[in-house]
Amino acid sequence: PGGDADLILEAVKASGLQIAYILDTHGHPDHTMANAEVREGLAAAQPFAPKLAIHEGDRGMVEEPAMYWLLVGLRPGACKVDEILQDGAALQIGEMTFRVLSLPGHSPGSVVFVVDDAACTGDVLVSGSIGRTDLPGGNMAQMMASLRRLVSELPPDTVVYSGHGPATTMAQELASNDW
Repeated sequence: PGGDADLILEAVKASGLQIAYILDTHGHPDHTMANAEVREGLAAAQPFAPKLAIHEGDRGMVEEPAMYWLLVGLRPGACKVDEILQDGAALQIGEMTFRVLSLPGHSPGSVVFVVDDAACTGDVLVSGSIGRTDLPGGNMAQMMASLRRLVSELPPDTVVYSGHGPATTMAQELASNDW
């Protein structure tokens, strides 16, 4: 939850669901700034607080956000991490199994969540492009290796939901994404 905690909480309330996890694809504040507010709101509205999970490589970004982000107009708040995501892990949440792929490059702890024929790619892969590597912790060589792995592990019919922009498919990205 990068922001809009009120909208997220209202959508959860309207759905009638209980949320077990907040899964961060990476630690940049445009994806994590509302972690604490959403977790607190959910804890007040359901019988348990959801667990916050992130890869160890980005843990510090959410537990002790850098002052750097203030320079670009973001005000991340600290939030305690409950679980560390490992490459290859399978998270069973309700009837869904989330497979975790550790794909650094956009950040040291970038991960992709694969569920059935869909992938939540955060900022590793976005429609027509990739995530930036010029932010602190970014690494172009790692990003290229991560993209090769993503292409090798996800079938072309996989629907890709990124952290920015519209949904796409691996087939569409293979055909049109220069990266």
